[in-house]
Amino acid sequence: MRSLSCLIRPVRRLALLVASCAVLLVSVAAASSVPATARPDYSAWSALLQKYVVVVSSKGEPYDTRFDYEQLYVDEGIFGRGVSSRLSAIRHAMLAVPPDQMSEKDRTAWKLNLYEFLVLEQATLHLIVPNRKYLRFDSVDEMNFSVGGFFDSPVVNLGGRDYSIAEYERRVLYADTTTELSESRKCSGDPRWALALSRGIRGGPPVLPWAFSGDSLDAQLDRAARIALALPRFVKVDVAAKAIALSEYFAASRADYGGDLSGVRLVLAKLGPPAARSVAKDAKGVIQPTTMPVDRKLDQYPRPKQAAPVAEKSKS
Repeated sequence: MRSLSCLIRPVRRLALLVASCAVLLVSVAAASSVPATARPDYSAWSALLQKYVVVVSSKGEPYDTRFDYEQLYVDEGIFGRGVSSRLSAIRHAMLAVPPDQMSEKDRTAWKLNLYEFLVLEQATLHLIVPNRKYLRFDSVDEMNFSVGGFFDSPVVNLGGRDYSIAEYERRVLYADTTTELSESRKCSGDPRWALALSRGIRGGPPVLPWAFSGDSLDAQLDRAARIALALPRFVKVDVAAKAIALSEYFAASRADYGGDLSGVRLVLAKLGPPAARSVAKDAKGVIQPTTMPVDRKLDQYPRPKQAAPVAEKSKS
């Protein structure tokens, strides 16, 4: 009996080992069958931003940029054709992955990237005034398509439905289906979104030279908000009077700040420049009503004008 038990124990141990290995193999196989989180390829989008976003601020000034629509228009040979193979490829890449296959942060990053792309794409494709040779529009507000204005014309199809830029922002980005586009948005969103998205106007946030990514979305949004809030066109601080003046740009996003803009104080206290943070944290600090008008001119990079040719002096 003693010798039999000595044989049984190793057999049991072997059986347990085989069973454990089988469980491990099944687990590995199951894990390998689960697809990784899907996300669009933003490489071409990032390259376009890197090339055509131009820094216009001088050293020591708050960071600011403009977009070179004119150069992109020329590089893509859009005149007379109305299309861009590069922009079409970026659009295809952004729409290649269904959003319901993305993680929550990847889906938010995708929504932000797509909004920014649609603005830059449409402003570039419709840059030139029809039948006026090379005269360009001064503002996106002047760009009228055959079916409506810049923000009101259908520009993208998602899930079988056409969306304008305004509808996309309201219905997709902010998921607000409770209000008409003519009414103020009721559904609140992350206040950093409106500070990160360029709308093709000088008075809005600068175009950022990077694509949003779900892996670093919070850090990117914090940085974008800091960049916008540091610009005098958004926030002006009177330290002596303990007062902060705001751009009228904030009014359109009041739903993100408690409906009455009271939440701007919290955002400034966290992400504003040092002077704004100091006043915002002070109980006696005053956040004034939105009074600074928004410059709605196209945020085109101001290309240097070519110098007039100098006439050669004739030889006497």
